[in-house]
Amino acid sequence: MQIKDIVTCLDEWFPIELANVEDATKVGFTIGSKTETLQNILLTLDLTKQVIEEAINLNANLIIAHHPFPYYPLATFFMNDEHTQILEKMINNQISFYAAHTNMDVAEHGINDTLASVLELNNIKGQVKRDSYLRVGDIEPVSLTDFCIHVKEKFNIKGLKIVGSPNKMIKRVGIVGGSGCHLEEIRQAIEEKCDVYLTGEFKLSSVQYADFHQLAMMEIPHGLEKSGLNHLQIRLKNRLGAKYKVYISKINTDPIWFA
Repeated sequence: MQIKDIVTCLDEWFPIELANVEDATKVGFTIGSKTETLQNILLTLDLTKQVIEEAINLNANLIIAHHPFPYYPLATFFMNDEHTQILEKMINNQISFYAAHTNMDVAEHGINDTLASVLELNNIKGQVKRDSYLRVGDIEPVSLTDFCIHVKEKFNIKGLKIVGSPNKMIKRVGIVGGSGCHLEEIRQAIEEKCDVYLTGEFKLSSVQYADFHQLAMMEIPHGLEKSGLNHLQIRLKNRLGAKYKVYISKINTDPIWFA
C-alpha cells in the first residue's frame, strides 16, 4: 500500500471543501511523497520535532495532524528556525505529512462529534458543512456546578473557566473544540437554546455577550481536540487491517497546565 491510498481515505472522510477559507491551502497532503510505500501511521495534534522523533522510533512514515504545519505562511527559512528544522527532519527521514483541521472539525465523526460523544450527550445534532462547528445535545437536568464535575471527569482535567450562576440548571449543551469563542458561534448556541456552551478559548467581549443573554460558558483546554484522534485511529485500523500500526502520539503539544 502506498501513502496515496491513505490520502484518498482522508480526503473522503474530511473533504477539503469543508475547510474554512483560511484553511483552504493548509489542509490535506502538504509534505512528502504520495508514492512512498506506507509503513506505519502516527496521529498527533501538532507537528513538532519531538513528534517526528517519535515517528522515527515507531517506524511511521506518515504523520497525520489536526493542526496544519506551518500554521501561518512563512516568508523566510533560517537554519536555526524551528520550522526549518522540522522540514529538514521530515525530508531527511522521508516522512510525509497530512493535516485535517477545520474540515475535520465539521465532518461526520470528526473532532466536535467526538467531543460531544465523550460528554455523553444525547440527541447530538450539527451540520456537516463549512463553518458549522457547533454540536448540540441533551443531558438529564443538573446544576452548572454538577455539570462542571461531569466535564472534568469525562475530559480528565483539573480546572475550568466558567461563566454563569453555579445553580443554573443545565439540560441542553453546545460544544465547539478549539477556538470557538466567536460571536457567530455564541449566537448560534443561543438560537439552539443551549443552557451552556463549551469551547477551547475564551474572549472577554464574547463571554460578556453570552452572560448578558444568560448563556453559561465553560473554557475547556484547546488541546482536548486530541481526543478526536481516537475515532480516527479506529477508522484507519479498520481500513488498514493488522498489517499496519496506527499510533496516537504520546507527546503533549499543549503547553498550558493548571496549578
